[in-house]
Order: sequence, then structure tokens, then C-alpha cells
Amino acid sequence: MTEIPSRDDMRQQRKDQIDQRQRVAEDSGRRRQRNRRLRTGGIIGVAVALLVGVLSFAVLEATAPMPGDTLPDEGRSHVELGSAITYSTNPPASGPHYPVTARWSFNDSPLQPGFWVHNLEHGGITILYRCPADCTELKQQLKGLMESLPKSARYGYVKLVIAPDDTLPGAIAAMAWNHRIMLDKFDSGTLTRFYQAYVDKGPEDAP
Repeated sequence: MTEIPSRDDMRQQRKDQIDQRQRVAEDSGRRRQRNRRLRTGGIIGVAVALLVGVLSFAVLEATAPMPGDTLPDEGRSHVELGSAITYSTNPPASGPHYPVTARWSFNDSPLQPGFWVHNLEHGGITILYRCPADCTELKQQLKGLMESLPKSARYGYVKLVIAPDDTLPGAIAAMAWNHRIMLDKFDSGTLTRFYQAYVDKGPEDAP
């Protein structure tokens, strides 16, 4: 014979059920709060790691040595167009120059230093290359480099002159005012860093 629960038993059962639901709800709430804290902590951790990485990169960039060699300043006087100029270094990174600049461009024919040294004075970069009988690949690489370089922040174009020079002691030379780097072969990364380090930093702020 089944025993009929008393009112007290029924009230206790209902109370137990309510208590159990409350415990389940509280446990669920605690789990949600814990998960939120974990997610928030993870997001903060990732953000901090990214910030540390960015700051570390900035510090490295700021303290990294400038690319290339620093050469003695040979002056910046103007001389008569077409006159002979003697420089102390080959190729030069400063010195007397003609009163007109070379066109910012890639060239298949040699340019007299008297023109492009003036470009260096204006904060431009010159890249010279020694071209044997067939240097089609090197020419294409240099043209591609010129197209990929960032434009001058001041003047809105790439301030670069590229020209062949059979008197180079190496394969490639890049010059900025009082700075030069010599390379045995084409190196896009090194040439890009050199350009970015010195463009618009000549003694004369001019196009």
C-alpha cells in the first residue's frame, strides 16, 4: 500500500526542488563568470603581447644602425655645366655638382656624377649598376625596385635615380648625401632599407 506523503513532506520536496534549481542556476552563473574572466584575461594577454611586440620592434628600429658607410663631406658648390669634376671617392656621395639635377628615373645610359650628386643634395638616392654584355635580369630587378619603393612624403614621387656605371668597383652602389653602400649583387631588402633611411634627408629640402 502506497503511503500518501504528508503536507510537510510535500512542502519539503518543493523546497528541495527550489533549492536544487537555485544551486544549478548559481553554478551556471559562476561558470559563465569564470568563462568571461578567462576570455577577458585571454584578450588582455593577447593585446599586451601585441603591444610588447610593437614596442620591441619600434625600439629595435630606433636603435638599429643606419645602413651603409658614412663618407666625408666633399662640399656642395655648383660648377659650370659640363665642366670636369674630381671627387675623392668613387662613386661620390657629396661634392661639387652641376646646377641642374638628373631626372628621377631609370636610365640605360650612364650619367655624369655632376648631375646626380645634385639629386643627393636634394635628399634623393642614386643607384649605380655595372652592366656586363647582358644584364637584362638586373635591369628588370632595378626597375621593379623603383616601382615598389614608397613615394617621398614631401613631394609625392620616388626620389631615385638609377644609371649604369662601368667604373664601379662592385656590382651595385647606392648613394645618399654622405652615405654609400656597395653590393656584390642585387638585394632588394638592403636597397629598400637604404632608400627609406635617407630619402628626403639631404642638406637641401628641394624636389
